[in-house]
Amino acid sequence: MIDFTNNASREWAKNIIKNNMLKEASSIGWMADFAEYTPMDTKYHDFNSPAQVYHNRYPYEWAKLNQEAIEEAGT
Repeated sequence: MIDFTNNASREWAKNIIKNNMLKEASSIGWMADFAEYTPMDTKYHDFNSPAQVYHNRYPYEWAKLNQEAIEEAGT
C-alpha cells in the first residue's frame, strides 16, 4: 500500500502513472480502483489518528492522485 500521507510517496506514485500509464499505455488505460482495502493497523507517515479513520479516506486520496497525475500530464 502506498502511504499517501507521505509527499514523497505521492509524487512517486504520480510519476509512475504519468510516465508509465499515460505515456506508455494510454491507448489501453489502467485499473485505478485498487483502494478498497487498507489494513486497520497501518501506521501512516503524517496522520496521527487511528488507521480506521484513514481507512475510508484512502480511496478518495487514490482517486485524487490519479486525477492530479492526469491533470499534471496535460492529458
